[in-house]
Amino acid sequence: MKIKQLAQLLEETNYQAALQLFKVSFTEFTKKPRLPAFREVLTLSDDELRPILQVMDIALMDDVSGMLIRANYLKKENDNV
Repeated sequence: MKIKQLAQLLEETNYQAALQLFKVSFTEFTKKPRLPAFREVLTLSDDELRPILQVMDIALMDDVSGMLIRANYLKKENDNV
């Protein structure tokens, strides 16, 4: 996913373009096997994950963004153990 470009579009409040970029990237992402794709997202840093979550919230994808937030939190919690 083009995270830097996505973050810049959000910063410029160009939500329409951000949603379009996300839609294209998300469609490509869903063609991958689920578990490896999900793991790929979990390896992102907080700064990389933030724009993705912001677009998901804008697109009303609260369920998916909530799942990613919880999974990322649990991953960090387990890394600290």
